[in-house]
Amino acid sequence: MKKILTLALLGLFFVGCSSDDDTNDGIDPNCVKPTQLGTSNVSTRSLVFSYSQPVAKSYVVEFGETGFSIGSGEQRASNSQTTAVDSIQPNTTYDLYVRAVCSETSVSSFAGPLTVTTASE
Repeated sequence: MKKILTLALLGLFFVGCSSDDDTNDGIDPNCVKPTQLGTSNVSTRSLVFSYSQPVAKSYVVEFGETGFSIGSGEQRASNSQTTAVDSIQPNTTYDLYVRAVCSETSVSSFAGPLTVTTASE
């Protein structure tokens, strides 16, 4: 009886610890990703990233040197349709992405990349 109970508990443990292939990190197809990505005021160490998505509660911007993987870049949260990106290097090419946050449990997929090169010193 102890062996059956032990096997049953082990089975439940492994089922409970298995990954769910249906996870999508909260991406909601009804939460539309931002459009009209653009930059302005590009200087040696900063820029302004702009985007449009009228029904979003907020936005998450992620950026890094060209070719970085989403999830490994620097992130900024924003409550407006522009985000100041600073602490970047001169004469360097960056990829910028943005996603809409429609609610606490609903986000869009990332829009981008928008690629931009900062000014030389």
